[in-house]
Parts: sequence; C-alpha cells; structure tokens
Amino acid sequence: MIKLLSFLLLLLFPIIIHAQFGPGGVGNSTNNGLWLKADDLTLSNGAPVAAWNDRSGNGNNAGNSLTNEQPVFRTSSAINNRPSVYFDGVLDQMIIADDDILDGSSGITFYTVIRPSNLDTGPRGILGKRTNQSTSTNYAYTFFFFNSNKLYVDLDRQNNRFDTGPITFLNLNNYMLGFDFDGGRQQSVRSRILSAGNIIKESTESSTTIPNSNEPLVLGGLNRNYSNGGQPRLGGDYAEVIHYNRALNTAERKIVENYLGAKYDITIANDLYNHEATYAGEVAGIGQDDASNSHSDAQGSAIVRINSPSNLSDGDFLLWGHNESSVYVYDTLDVDGTTIESRMSRVWALDKTNDVGTVTVIFDLSVFSPITPSDVRLLIDRNGNGFTDNDVVPITGSISGSSITFSGVNFQDNDKFTLGSINFDQTPLPVELTDFYLNSNTESVDVMWTTASELNADYYHLLRSKDGKSFEYLAEIAANGNTSKVSNYKFTDYSPYSGVSYYQLVQVDFDGRKTDYAPISVNREQEQSFALVPNPSNGAFRLKSPVQPKENTEVFVYSSLGELIHSVTFSPEELNSKHIDLGLKSGVYFIKINQKNEQVETLKLIIR
Repeated sequence: MIKLLSFLLLLLFPIIIHAQFGPGGVGNSTNNGLWLKADDLTLSNGAPVAAWNDRSGNGNNAGNSLTNEQPVFRTSSAINNRPSVYFDGVLDQMIIADDDILDGSSGITFYTVIRPSNLDTGPRGILGKRTNQSTSTNYAYTFFFFNSNKLYVDLDRQNNRFDTGPITFLNLNNYMLGFDFDGGRQQSVRSRILSAGNIIKESTESSTTIPNSNEPLVLGGLNRNYSNGGQPRLGGDYAEVIHYNRALNTAERKIVENYLGAKYDITIANDLYNHEATYAGEVAGIGQDDASNSHSDAQGSAIVRINSPSNLSDGDFLLWGHNESSVYVYDTLDVDGTTIESRMSRVWALDKTNDVGTVTVIFDLSVFSPITPSDVRLLIDRNGNGFTDNDVVPITGSISGSSITFSGVNFQDNDKFTLGSINFDQTPLPVELTDFYLNSNTESVDVMWTTASELNADYYHLLRSKDGKSFEYLAEIAANGNTSKVSNYKFTDYSPYSGVSYYQLVQVDFDGRKTDYAPISVNREQEQSFALVPNPSNGAFRLKSPVQPKENTEVFVYSSLGELIHSVTFSPEELNSKHIDLGLKSGVYFIKINQKNEQVETLKLIIR
C-alpha cells in the first residue's frame, strides 16, 4: 500500500489530544481513577483471573496471587450475555493497591454492574477500602449489602453509615449500583446511593472530604481478607467497575448511565439512547442539563470523538454507539462502488434529544497504518437504507497527526455513520476473510482459509468442537501482519473426530482485538453437509460442501421474518465455486437447501 510521506512524518510526531477517554466519554486519567471491564479480559471460559487490568490509564490493576482466592472468567454471563468475573462468595477477592487518586478527595463517584448470587442478609462487600472490621475510623469508604439485603455506604467512619431501606436487593438479578459524595453539597444530602440512574437514598455525611487511606481497594469484601465470624464474601458476577475522584455532574451521570444501560441491557432512568438492541458498543455522548451541568467533549474507549457543539442548550443531548463489528473488517458491498469503493464494517448510530447544533467529529486512524488519510470520507446514512446511495454527500476531512477531523457536521436523529474510502487499493479500511473451508482426507482434515488483505493481523487461533457449541483449542497460526495481497492458509488436523465435527477460526490482532468467524462443519463419514463461506458476510458468499452432489442444489434465502428474498439453483459443478451476491442490509438470514425437492439443511447467515 502507498502511504503519504507527510502522514508518515506526522505519525512519528503525533499531536496530543486531550479528549474525554473515560466511560461513555466522561472523564480522563486525571479524574477517572479506575475502570475495570470484564470484556477487556482475553481468558478462556472458566479460567482463573489473577489480574484484571485497569482501563483508566492509572494502572490501578486488580489482582490476587493466591490461586484459591482468584475469581474465574466467564466469556458469556447472565448479564446480557457479556463477559464477567465471577466471585465464588467464599474466599474470592481482588486487590487494588492504594493509589492517591482513589481517595483523599472532596468528591467521589462509583458505578458497578453486578449480579449477586449469595445475598442472605449477611455483610457482602461489593468493594471496600478500610483497615478491618475492628477499626471504625479512617477507612475511606465501603459499599456493601447487609441486613435484609439492603445496600449500605460508609464514608470516613461508621458515624454516618446509611442504607437503602426499605429498598432491598435479590440474588440473580442484574444491577447497576453506585454511590457518590460531594463535600460541597449540604451536609444532609452529601452522600447518595444510585441504582440504574435513580438516586434511591440521600443521607447526611459530616465529613467534607474522603480520607487519604493507605489501605488497598478490595472487590468482594468490605476490606482485604474480610472475615467476620466466618461470614463469606460477596458471590456473583462483576461486569464493570468505575471510579471517579469527583462527583459527576447530572449530565455526566446520565451519559455514563446510558453507556452502561445500553451495554448491559439494564433499564435506567433518563434513557437517552434508543439503539441499544443493535448499536450498544462503546456508547458515548455530550449534553447539557444547565450551565453548571454540561458535557461537550466525548470519546470513550472507541476511535471516534465528537465535540464542539455549536448550539448546546439546556436539555440537549447527543449520544452514539456502534454495531460492535470489528474495525478491522471492511465492506465493499454496502457502498456506491463509484465514489466510495469500501467502508469500515463498524457503523455508529446517533440519538439526539433536541438539537446540539453542528459538531466536530474526529477519528483516530493510528491503528490503521498503512493508510492514506486523504482517501477517507465520513459517510452518513440518513434514509435508513445503507450507504449505497450516498443520500448525504460523503464529507472530506482535514488531517492532523494520526487523526482526521470533520468539522461542522450537522447530524440528525437516528443517523448512522462510518468511514469510507475512495481508493480501495490504497486504503481498503481494512483482514478480509474471503474463504474458509475443509477438506476431509482418509485420516485427516485440511482446514484452509484465504484473506484478500490483512491489517494488524498477529495470528489465528483454530478451534475444534464435536457439537458446535463447546470448542477446544487446536492450533495457533501466524498471520501476515499488514498486507494488501491474497494470503492462503492451511492447517492439517491429523487426529480429527469421527462423524460430524466443527472448526472455528479466530483472528487476533497485535493489540489483542479478536474477530470470530462462524464455525464450519465436516462429516468424516462423508455424508452431504454444507457451509456458508464467509460467515459473517458482507452480502456475498458461497455454498460449500466436502462432497460434490450428483444432482442440482436449490438454495432459498429467507429474512428473519420468514420472507423469501432470493432463490438460486446450482448445478453439481457450480457448488463450491459460484457466489451468491445478495447486497442485503446487516442482519440475520436463513438459507434453506433442497435436493430432489426435499429440504436437506437450514443454515444461518449473518450479514454485517
């Protein structure tokens, strides 16, 4: 690929951007002291969690070197099928070393997304930073369930302990729970407990600051090694833990709560984002309740930053989130093909409350090297039918360092947006898996795949399964990093399962990001079976089978509502080679396969 020399020099000396990189685009490393996300972990299901790295930029990692106290990782939990860290409720605890940013402040805000499993009216600590249960002073804070499963907060010392009575909590329920403290508020409302965006209890706190304690912050207990008369620690799933060393203003709180609510499917007060079903990825936002409660610059953990609203007034909010498609996969079908030759597979959706005016949109392109930024355009889908018609004229940006800026963008409610490229050869916007198939031999199975290009591809993990549900690790195959050329891969499984077995491919980038491709199957007894390649697809795919049929194969494509969309008949010679190009919108479709007028198989196709 060709890269502009000027851009290369700018990459070597990038401009520092002071954005809001915290949860929902609220806060940065100077005030967001802790941000633990279970989906940052890359462990296998059921693996012990010895370390849980902090996303805030402060290095406040949670950990435990004692194997019998380590919680386990769940790749898919009951919290909206998202990853979690599961504490057994007996000995499990995670320790975060003391850091000045975690206490010693005149304000504080905590959020946790948890699913408790062992509440029984005993003390169960969500988190705590005190010396021990015998020391009642100078312990910063504790946040815990106790006494009829009410929620309690202690700040500084036990003299102002308060609870949520009569509100209580239940096992095996998903909660967004938190508390905040502002030493500048009136004493009677200085401390508050939060639940899903509601202030469920305000209480008196005599202190005006959080003490500067030397104790560690503990997850799973009121303090480190908590044990009170044999009482166990908190059991359940932790999905996310967030700390700020100040009290967030009301606009900031709403944005963080919408970020968590969309991600974990938790109903919240002040719901400002209505795209959580399909665009729940890294929701961020800007907005204003009044002049003292405003937030006008947000990026979060994603690559897109929006700021500089031209007309931010009271009650105005703009929130956005993406479809969680990989930024390292491109789409050449949902574009006009003339002006725009490809686009990023990831798409963002917007939700506007009132009108914030025009905004500035900035994309961080540093992860996409090699790239020619002058090829890049901001694409907006306003009529809801995708990016093929350019119903909003693609917008040219200006380049600064490793970012591209689009100024004066006038978004409308429900707009979708992404990045496109006018030059596919230079800037495809980025690994395209074009084929993934199996060849069954007498005593082995060849697993083969092809990519049209690769960007930041470190390696592939090949997984194998007997039932298509529980997969085991089979091999790691080095990828080709960055290339615009076709790459062919082959791995031979010399001890395959008998009968039907499944193989899945996972591509891992240099920064640890993963892209999972749908599994394909083979029948070692050489009975007829089919696979869709690639799957997920951008709209074009092939029907493949390890056994060439003797008769024609009929293929029917149905929408998720059961509507017939397309049908085609393949001759035996066309199977495995002829493409079906649907050019459909993103979604789930069902492919019914018939031979001799009888249904043979139904497969699910995902189009991004």
